[in-house]
Amino acid sequence: MVRIDAVIEDFLTDKGKGQRGESGNYRQDADRELGRFIDFLADHEDVVTTFEKLDSGHLREYARHLARQGWTAGTVRTYYAYISAFCGWGVREGHLPENVAQRRNATEPIPDNGGHQSGDQQAWSAEDRQQLTTFVDEQASTAIDDVGENREAVIKACRDRAL
Repeated sequence: MVRIDAVIEDFLTDKGKGQRGESGNYRQDADRELGRFIDFLADHEDVVTTFEKLDSGHLREYARHLARQGWTAGTVRTYYAYISAFCGWGVREGHLPENVAQRRNATEPIPDNGGHQSGDQQAWSAEDRQQLTTFVDEQASTAIDDVGENREAVIKACRDRAL
């Protein structure tokens, strides 16, 4: 029986950045959320400490717990995604037969995204975007004409104008 808390560091190292996987925002954020998850499981009525005891019902309760914290729907989904990624890693490592965090009954309490995908929200109209890109294109073209044959100066001028 593999204790859940005993392999968190391995997961974080695999997901981390740097030579030894000891840095990175994902690692830091996942570490924080996995700590909350372990605390939640420790406070559970049947105290879940091993992968063998972990089931989709526990993940459903955790999803419900996250949804009740007053966080935005996006935050709840992000925090749950860390746990789901950990469970998926557990499957690949042979600790779980399946990703119990992805079972329908486990994910049901997670707030939906209202049909929106990340990046769907656009602050400018299509006309505004077209005007902006036309302006930038003209500025870059002028920079090229003004600078002439010096390639590096042209690239710098275009970059500066675009920014």
